[in-house]
Formats: sequence, structure tokens, C-alpha cells
Amino acid sequence: MRGKFIVFEGIDGSGKSTRAKIAFEYLKNLGVNVVFLTEPAKGFLGERIREIVTSLENPVSLLAQVFLFSANRAHFYETVIKPKLEEGIWIVMDRSWISTIAYQGYGEGYGDPALLDQIDLITKMATKGIDFDLCILCDISVEAALTRISNRGAKTDYFESKRIDFAKRMRQGYLESIKRYPNLKFFVLGTERNADGNVVIMEDEIKNILKLYLGGGLVLWKYCRIKGRMRF
Repeated sequence: MRGKFIVFEGIDGSGKSTRAKIAFEYLKNLGVNVVFLTEPAKGFLGERIREIVTSLENPVSLLAQVFLFSANRAHFYETVIKPKLEEGIWIVMDRSWISTIAYQGYGEGYGDPALLDQIDLITKMATKGIDFDLCILCDISVEAALTRISNRGAKTDYFESKRIDFAKRMRQGYLESIKRYPNLKFFVLGTERNADGNVVIMEDEIKNILKLYLGGGLVLWKYCRIKGRMRF
């Protein structure tokens, strides 16, 4: 039986990485044969591409960014993701190709329809047609996310150095993806209410979502944001 493929997405500062690790630990403790992965994939190829694309000194053109990330993705899906899923291993992954839609398609490309179609075509080739089973989208206002990033005191890379409008377009890209890919399953998790990053609250959130998923409760769920609330 094919393993399940669960990804976490969201703008920087949304808390997606912490929640992805919580999901991994929860599934592992249940006895699920699961691995934790990230995109861009680590290793000689991924680290080099990340270094090139996020360089502040030598900006890379938009379409070149898409091709570089997709090249890394093609290698990753062929050598890691596809074999593990075929072996029945579950995957929890921090980021996926949806990030390319958000960052390059909307953040850099302003949601240009022709560019989005190009990204879709390149992505299909890179992922070998393998789709995730569930995307947990951590949604937060840009203002709150940038405050969290500032509080980290971490080094700023190319994308984090962009203006607030860039981040707002990225968030739009994530939310628009729900409508753009109606065949895929998304769960939008509002993370702004946990402004202090309380881990106990995060654990309860993720456990509740995964309990429903494991029990079949998410099979027919499809969410969109309407006036700050969720609906079927």
C-alpha cells in the first residue's frame, strides 16, 4: 500500500515548520513508518541551489528560480519521495511545490496566469505526477508573520528582505491555490491566534487534524476562507 504524503505550507513566520515536526513526532509515536523531509531538499544539489537563489548579491531571474527549484525537486522526487511512498512509508514534509506557486508565481510574478501555467507544466514534470494527500496550510497575517521573523534575529535572505507587499502576494498565492487545484486536499489552519507560539496548543491542533485524517474524517473536506471563517 502506498504511503501517505502530508505537507505543511505557509508564509515565513506562520509556524509551519514547528507544526510539521509535531506531526512527524505524533505519527511516529503512533507506530507509523514515517520520515520527515523538507523542501528545498537538502544535500549537495538542494543546498547549492538554495544558496544561489537566495543570494542578495546576485539576484536570479524569475523563471530561472523556477527551473532551479524544479531541478532539485525532480531529483528529490525520483530518488527519495517516490521510492519511500512505494515502500509504504509515510512522508511529512515542510514545504512543497506549492511554495513555488506562492513565492515565484505570486510573490515575484504577481499571479500572472501565463507564468502560473508554466509553473504547473514544469512542476508536473518534476514531481512525476505525484501529489500530496493532504496540505495543512498555516495561515497568518503578514504583519504578525513579519513580527515573528524579526523576533528570531536570524540572518535575512533574498526573500525575507522583500517588502510587505511581496509577502501579501505570497499569502494570496497560498489561498488561491485552494481554488486553483480543486483535486487536492487542503486544510487551512489559522495560526495567528497562537501569537506566542505555545507548543502545547500547536500539539493539540495537529493531533486533532491528524486524528480526523486517520479516521477518514478529512476525506471529503475542502476549505476556503470566507470572512475569516472556514466552511465546507
